[in-house]
Amino acid sequence: MSKLSVMKHGIGYDLVIDESVGRLVLGIRCHTCGRVSFNPTDITERYCGACHVFHEERLLNQQA
Repeated sequence: MSKLSVMKHGIGYDLVIDESVGRLVLGIRCHTCGRVSFNPTDITERYCGACHVFHEERLLNQQA
């Protein structure tokens, strides 16, 4: 079972650490769908593959 700890809160996402695998693994959790991705590109680009959205773009669209 995964033990996720929030490392950083963002707009629409959290950067999380999975401590259950015996080492720290960085992931990103989407606030919309709740899914967690451990894909390094998704983390870097703040992207949710399930929602098909970049979180920064979502923020910009909400502010427009």
